[in-house]
Amino acid sequence: MCVNLKMRFIEFAQLLSQVEEEPSRNRVMELLAEFFKKLKDEEVQPVLSMIIGRVVPSYIPVEFNFSTKLIQKSLLSKGSFSADVVQRLLAEKGDIGSVAETLSSKLEVHDYPYTTIKKVHAELYELAVIGGKGSQEIKQNLYFDLFKKMDPLSIRYVTRIITGKLRLGTSHKTILDAISWTVVGDKGLRSLLDRAYGVRSDLGIIAEYALKGEINKLEQLKIEVGIPVASKLVEREKSAEAAFNRLGECVVQPKYDGLRTQIHYKKSGFIETGKKILGTNISFELGGGVGDVRIFSRNMESLTEMFPDIVKAVRMLNVDSIVLDSESIGYDKDKDKFISFQETMTRKRKYGILEKSVEFPIKVFVFDILFLNGKDLSRLSLADRLEALAQVFGGGTVVSGGFENKEFDKIASNQDVMTMAGSQIVRTEVELNDVFRNTLARGLEGVIVKDLKGEYTPGTRNYDWIKLKANTYEDLVDSVDCVVLGYYYGRGIRAKYGVGAFLVGVYDEKVQKFQTIAKVGSGVKDNEWEHFLQDISQFQTTSVPDNVEIDKDMMPDVVCEPKIVAVIDADEVSKSRKHTAGRDQGVGFSLRFPRMKIWGRVDKNPEQVTTVEEIRRLYEIQNSKA
Repeated sequence: MCVNLKMRFIEFAQLLSQVEEEPSRNRVMELLAEFFKKLKDEEVQPVLSMIIGRVVPSYIPVEFNFSTKLIQKSLLSKGSFSADVVQRLLAEKGDIGSVAETLSSKLEVHDYPYTTIKKVHAELYELAVIGGKGSQEIKQNLYFDLFKKMDPLSIRYVTRIITGKLRLGTSHKTILDAISWTVVGDKGLRSLLDRAYGVRSDLGIIAEYALKGEINKLEQLKIEVGIPVASKLVEREKSAEAAFNRLGECVVQPKYDGLRTQIHYKKSGFIETGKKILGTNISFELGGGVGDVRIFSRNMESLTEMFPDIVKAVRMLNVDSIVLDSESIGYDKDKDKFISFQETMTRKRKYGILEKSVEFPIKVFVFDILFLNGKDLSRLSLADRLEALAQVFGGGTVVSGGFENKEFDKIASNQDVMTMAGSQIVRTEVELNDVFRNTLARGLEGVIVKDLKGEYTPGTRNYDWIKLKANTYEDLVDSVDCVVLGYYYGRGIRAKYGVGAFLVGVYDEKVQKFQTIAKVGSGVKDNEWEHFLQDISQFQTTSVPDNVEIDKDMMPDVVCEPKIVAVIDADEVSKSRKHTAGRDQGVGFSLRFPRMKIWGRVDKNPEQVTTVEEIRRLYEIQNSKA
């Protein structure tokens, strides 16, 4: 092959096939690094998008909206395949990508066109952005054009990308490792890459700078208004005393059972119309069509259309540009109380948004500021950031780098949408314990205890921020965010539902796999079983995914892709020989008496669920309390 020729998509498909079959994370990293070295500059961003199953960075709301059923419809109506053959293959293989590969191999094509990575990426992008009347028919035609001209292996992965089922089990952390390995031969660049990804959330631009050797550009990446920042996360401690022993003098803020909302505002507006993305001629609009405000969830999903009341409120701030970290929670005016997280999430809808905002107005408690009037504040101390935040909201008195004891936020007589969360300095562990208990007595979830000197380090979890919740004084320190890995058929009275319990797991960051921790059959109402089954059935598969570990004794009747996040309550963390979470010498962690609390938590990605390390920490805290 001439060295000037652009890389063919088949070479990328061969890489994906190797990654899919390789169990060793280190070897996957090496395979990626070897491939990255071969890329031309203009191929880097398309590859880094498609390797996570997308055509644009994750924060840009461009989705394929092309289901397995539409792929089947395209193959049936455009090709010469019978419905019986397609259905039999799908039942046999459990993966529409493998079905497309098998059908493609039956075509009498001996010389496939020279199809490059960049060309395929551009066609996939065109397929993704097409909308409006007749768009499904156009999408089917575009897909079948790809099907006819691509080799069987390539169409396997193109189909999986389109349907959102790439099935590689490779997270952004492995990709960042591979980028570092490509450039310096080890993981020495990871801290720099982590920071860059935290403020930019774009693997393509980060890889492009790194592979070009433009390390200075990575170092200079700062927060940009309109592009979501990876949320800083919290650690847990067993008690207020333990938290104070770690931090000493600290800031305490209330913890609400709300939706994490990152709010971006730019008075001059975000100009995106006509902008070219990755060399294509198609423009996009980010942030729900609102020109000067963008609101993002913890997993960088756009929430702008969901909260017209927040849009209106942030426009009233006397600033040119700002990025705020906050917690948003619905409020029931008639009952004068906050509503649950599940009820707050009913604001997430396509229709009736204004009506819902009247029924359940939102209250935004702003607890941090990351950017103000053209300046990135994330590297300032928390004390300095809170001082800047107080100036924006016109309140708070700075004392010893923090704030005097303010009355915590009241909602009953305050109809303002947005307010600064109460921030209180404590100087003794007795004072911290008093503040914590007083907060619980007022019916709130708990508090977040924060280091006054700490920077805002995007996407990190450390003891700069420590969560203390009401159940700190109970057996289990916190609820557990899990991913649903399958279900068991119902027996007895539940037989009519077709499901009697769900198998759930947590995430092991070291091996990048989901590992089982509980079988959950409690906490689900009779009228919820059918709905939950409909949700999970679309992700069922005929084999255990490569990024999932299930012991044979816990194998569910139906295995599912790790897509749905659920919140589980339990009495305590225990040890089990049947569960794989943190398994060591045949013994893993499990949840004792697990109960379903929230089904389908959409503000978290599967990789953002509770980790094995967090479970281990919960177990240690629980035992130390005992």
